[in-house]
Amino acid sequence: MSHMLEHGVVPRKRGNLGRRPKHALCFDDVQRVVAYLLNCTERERIPLPAAPRVRENIPPTYLPASTTKLDLFQDYQQNCASDIRSVKLTSFKSIWSSCVPQIRIASPRDDVRAICENLRNRVVDAIEEDDKLEATDAYGDHIRQAKRVSPWINNLYFYLY
Repeated sequence: MSHMLEHGVVPRKRGNLGRRPKHALCFDDVQRVVAYLLNCTERERIPLPAAPRVRENIPPTYLPASTTKLDLFQDYQQNCASDIRSVKLTSFKSIWSSCVPQIRIASPRDDVRAICENLRNRVVDAIEEDDKLEATDAYGDHIRQAKRVSPWINNLYFYLY
């Protein structure tokens, strides 16, 4: 009642009006996370051929399926110096999705595709006949193994989704 008598019929002004909270992200925090993710991508990426994209100008870059966002976050926290503030997991994930959405974690199927692509490139790049025969044998073994495992994987995906 006293507010209304004092200021009239206007809403109250509460909280940190005009002040930034101390836990808000600053540009340097975001920049450090983006730099860390780009460095990880350079170190650990799976080389895949860039398929033409209709909507995206930047082709996706895949990290191995064995890594997770939580693993990368924990590594980021360990690599942060003690005097530098590190962001929390939720902020790490939101920075990842908004600033570098082209960096993705591969599914197990994408990993297999990368292996196929690497073996196929070994066959094409082999110059000597012995190298070409060895690369062809490795590629054939991989195809045979994939055909043996494929029905199980397809059934697994069918039951999971």
